[in-house]
Amino acid sequence: TESGNKKGKSITHGGKPSQNNNNDLVNPRKLPSVAEIHSSLKYRRKREELPLHRYLVEQKVEIAFTNESCQTDEFIEEPRPAPYIPMKTGVDAGTQVDTSMVFNYDRDVDPILEVLCGKTLEQSLMEVRQEEQFRALDKKKKGFLHNLDIEAKCIQNLENKEKKLYDASQEVLKKHRLKSREEKKVIEKNMATKCALDLLNGLEDAVFDKLSDTKEFVHPVERQIETEFLPWVISNSQKKLDSLKVSRDTVNELLK
Repeated sequence: TESGNKKGKSITHGGKPSQNNNNDLVNPRKLPSVAEIHSSLKYRRKREELPLHRYLVEQKVEIAFTNESCQTDEFIEEPRPAPYIPMKTGVDAGTQVDTSMVFNYDRDVDPILEVLCGKTLEQSLMEVRQEEQFRALDKKKKGFLHNLDIEAKCIQNLENKEKKLYDASQEVLKKHRLKSREEKKVIEKNMATKCALDLLNGLEDAVFDKLSDTKEFVHPVERQIETEFLPWVISNSQKKLDSLKVSRDTVNELLK
């Protein structure tokens, strides 16, 4: 027979599976784990610590040395170099000076001293005058600044006075305006009162007269006179007149 490992089965020459195929299969659950394999190992390697100081600490190597000495001769002092003399160029020239042109101390010192003393005195006078001018200018400057301060104070005082006068005038103007407004209001009220009085003058009598004419207000005595007394007087007067007329007619007929 021929055996193969296809899908964990053994195959015969005829292509039929053998009877021991179930025994040849391996269950993956029964395989040992890595931890079990490591725990089952009996050989354990001994741990050895490495000397790290060889690689992390600088190693000091001792260097062997020896002392040697020698002696040489002293150096000979070199000679000083010769002074440099430039090469002659051009043509030699000469001059002749008269003895009278040579400086004579007794003769020429006085003019020189006069010039020096004169220049010194002149410079001193100029410096003194300049200092006096500076002092005068400083004094004038101080006086000018003092005058400016006084003028500024005067201007400030005038401004303060003007401001006070302006404030006082504004206050007076404000009071005058308020007074004018009050007077205007009083005048308007007086005019309104006068107009009302002019309009209402006689209006009460006219209204009462009109109401009386329309019989809105009736006096009880007048009502009684109008309703009782006047009709009685009128009726009696009419009777009297009728009797007089009858008597007059009777007299006239008798006279005929």
